[in-house]
Amino acid sequence: MLHAECIQMFKNEILIENGSVVSSAKEKAEIFNEHFLNKSKLPDSLPKLPILEISENEISLIQTNAAEVGNAIKSLNISKANGYDNISNKLLKMTVNSISRPIANLFNKSLSNGVFPTIWKKANVSPIFKQNDKQNKNNYRPISLLSNMGKLFERIVFKHLYAFCMQHKLLTWRNSGYKLMDSSINQLIFITHNIYKALEKGDDVCFVSLDATAAFDRVWHDALIYKLRSKGVTGPLLNWLKSYLSNRFQRVVIKGQYSEWAQIKAGVPQGSILGPLLFLIYVDDIVNGIESNIYLFADDTSLLENLTDPILSFEKLNRDLSKLDAWSKQWLVSFNPTKTKYIIFSKKKNKQNYPDLFLGGLKLKKVDEIKQLGVTFAQDMSFDVHIKNNCTKAMNRLTALKRAGFKLTKRSKLQIYTAFIRPILEFGFQLYVNSSLENLKLLDVIQRQSLLFITSAYKKTSNNELHKEVGIPYLESRRNMQMILFMYKAQNSLLPNYILDIIPTNIGRQNYDIRYPNLIPQFISQKNYFLKSFIPSAIKLWNETQLDIRKSTTLSLCKKKLKDIYSIYTYPLFLDFEGTGPINHSRMRMGLSGLNCHRKKYNFIDYDMCDLCHLAKEDTTHFFLYCPAHAAQRQELLDGLSREIPMAVQTHIENYHNNRNIKSFINILVNGTKNKEIDNIIFKHIFDFINNTQRFV
Repeated sequence: MLHAECIQMFKNEILIENGSVVSSAKEKAEIFNEHFLNKSKLPDSLPKLPILEISENEISLIQTNAAEVGNAIKSLNISKANGYDNISNKLLKMTVNSISRPIANLFNKSLSNGVFPTIWKKANVSPIFKQNDKQNKNNYRPISLLSNMGKLFERIVFKHLYAFCMQHKLLTWRNSGYKLMDSSINQLIFITHNIYKALEKGDDVCFVSLDATAAFDRVWHDALIYKLRSKGVTGPLLNWLKSYLSNRFQRVVIKGQYSEWAQIKAGVPQGSILGPLLFLIYVDDIVNGIESNIYLFADDTSLLENLTDPILSFEKLNRDLSKLDAWSKQWLVSFNPTKTKYIIFSKKKNKQNYPDLFLGGLKLKKVDEIKQLGVTFAQDMSFDVHIKNNCTKAMNRLTALKRAGFKLTKRSKLQIYTAFIRPILEFGFQLYVNSSLENLKLLDVIQRQSLLFITSAYKKTSNNELHKEVGIPYLESRRNMQMILFMYKAQNSLLPNYILDIIPTNIGRQNYDIRYPNLIPQFISQKNYFLKSFIPSAIKLWNETQLDIRKSTTLSLCKKKLKDIYSIYTYPLFLDFEGTGPINHSRMRMGLSGLNCHRKKYNFIDYDMCDLCHLAKEDTTHFFLYCPAHAAQRQELLDGLSREIPMAVQTHIENYHNNRNIKSFINILVNGTKNKEIDNIIFKHIFDFINNTQRFV
């Protein structure tokens, strides 16, 4: 086994390049640097730039001030790594009051002169493994560490340039990438809703997912500047953007070894703040002349067409694919026909034969399942595969967590679950919310297994008790919260217009909110899959939500009210103790421990009498307060509590001796007083008592 592990470790440390083994960090850095740079190479012969329509609006100069710079610095994430200049975000935040004004002056000078500082154009690049063979350089992607000062500067420019583009509607609504109030899920909700509407009418729907090759890396700088000029960017700002894009250099860093610096001649800067916006501007005109519905998320491009008249629809799609192919050749953004696929969504029992689709002269592959923006769609619009894939991925992460679990506290395990496992279980729920109960239960099973691991509870422990012990809601409750918050955003124009347009207008009299609470009209349909899909379900849930939540003045207030309803309270102290004593204490609190009363309740045994004294049922009260087998340990417990806790708690001990308010005393021993200082003392003695009795050994 050791020999096999050594071989695997060796394989993970090498690259295979042209049939040779490369193990030196320096050599690997050079190979990766050349590989990443090759992705951004442009052809020797460049197309002639066409004439573009010039925007009537203009932005020629951006100026900032100390307040704006200070606010930008305060928003920085101090966990981000340093770039080539080694200036940290932590340093910037610590000195924000002193440096905001001089930095603002420096930025303004740079913007006025149209020159971006050279030192901020250098990037340290780390190769990050994606999947498959670790010895193949093609299975790595670059992560660039740029200067934090440079990114701070970009943040200021981005804010002003983005505002200019949105104010004058210079970016198509069909691209949802990198936009405020928009997301990939919003676009998928919109697409899915329109697919369901078409299926409801009896139409099939064709969806084409185009594969773009290294689109960000191959942005043609001269063409981007040309398009910026057409959008109205002129003067010093245009010169500054030219300077920002030109003469950029990168080097790959592996284990402290560096490749040589090499110039990047195309592409928007990877890892930058401004790069994604520049890319949106570069691809914005891709929608021009497209007849079918086209949707983009950054470089992810798709076409959607209702097949009311199949012949005409496929002719239209083929024309659009031809236009996209021509656009890609003009602007050097390559679509890969061999990876571009399409699917026909249909609810018909007898599937119809359709014509073929072509891109660049090659016939496209028709599939039964297609992955778009991380969500797997099936031709019948079921999401079984997506849910099962999510469950598999989440279970793999849970298994990895279990391997390291003995080193982690209960609180740490819960934090890892909520940060890295639960998001997988919830990803894309807006699309599969109408899925079968069996599928949704698969997700609940993963959450339950996670909670069992976090709490060290027995397998048959009640779900309610598990959730109470760690204080997290059921997945269904979280889905309901998200649907209500989605509708709150819709009602307060916090979503993009294309989403708002598919939600019906409120009904009811505005002046009589209590009597007529502005209900949203429901969709009328004979199709259950449509009525249970996200938008109709969210509307139904919104209409059933109490008025004071719907009338919340802010989104954060709405979230707080929903948390009060859906969240499950747990005492934070329950997560802070480790060891056999706390585990058995937790099990008793959840109602399934090694005590015979609990074991009989869950049919592990057929009796509940105490094995040690045979005098009474062995429940929590008997174990803590009455079993003569634990008399010495009990006396030690009571003496310790009497010495260290306040009179209010000692009263419970006196009541116990006088056989009064026993339930109240047991409640304190099991659940605490909810006073952290007192409970730390109580629980310490409780854990010692549990361990000293050796009842659960």
